Amino acid sequence: MVFSARRNAADSAANDCAKVSPPRGVRRKVAAFASLDPSDLHQVLLTEYRPGVQIGWHKDKSHAATNPNLVKLAKQLRRKLPKGGQRSLRDVAAELAKLGYVNARGVTFSASSVQSMLDA
Repeated sequence: MVFSARRNAADSAANDCAKVSPPRGVRRKVAAFASLDPSDLHQVLLTEYRPGVQIGWHKDKSHAATNPNLVKLAKQLRRKLPKGGQRSLRDVAAELAKLGYVNARGVTFSASSVQSMLDA
């Protein structure tokens, strides 16, 4: 069984990939998990992630662990101003961007990212 809106194209793609078989036992385990017959599975996609790799939907390490100098600078920028008060989180992010510190996508840090740096 291949899950696709266009079953014919998906089936032909599965048949093209039939020469590559998954590691022993994987098809059986996936079929048992999905309550399917193993013969219904034409292909199984396996992806292994090393610890610490950034895959976008979770984080393994804090800003303090990956870039302690960035955290120190963010804390310095956030400290109290001479006339009282503090810089906003967005102002801190803008200052960090001016100094060349941006996130992994090359964009200014969000306010929540700056807050996580300050909490580190």
